[in-house]
Amino acid sequence: MPVAGTAAGPTRSSSSSSFSRQNNLPARYLVFDSRFTTDGHFARLNDDRILLVTFRRRGKSLLARSQDLDSAQLRQIRVPTSTGTRLLTVHKQTVPLRTYRGSPRQITLLRGPHRRPAFLITNNFQASLSQIMRLYACRWLVEQSISE
Repeated sequence: MPVAGTAAGPTRSSSSSSFSRQNNLPARYLVFDSRFTTDGHFARLNDDRILLVTFRRRGKSLLARSQDLDSAQLRQIRVPTSTGTRLLTVHKQTVPLRTYRGSPRQITLLRGPHRRPAFLITNNFQASLSQIMRLYACRWLVEQSISE
């Protein structure tokens, strides 16, 4: 189930549109698992002006392109955690998606030489890289607590 949030904090909703209608407020962001959606759904959420954050599916071509990232464009960011901060290496760019008007922001998280990179995708261009990483981390914590 996605985690939606407003300025007041996160709430759970099965659909961003129903969340908006039920509360008579626009959802501020929607954080969800990309396995449950398509590029067309991304486009509809964007058209509804709902900010979204999700992991992108790792295909072979996406993984291959991550090997060719320009090291001069890699950034180190500090993300606050419950025990301090964590230093992450990231790369940001805009990428085209089928059926999506415009190009969403893709954040590639490089996780060391022995782990595959992770790819976040968002239509939020105002939030910092650290804020985007924290938004998704909140969703991951909810998923982790449900599975326990």
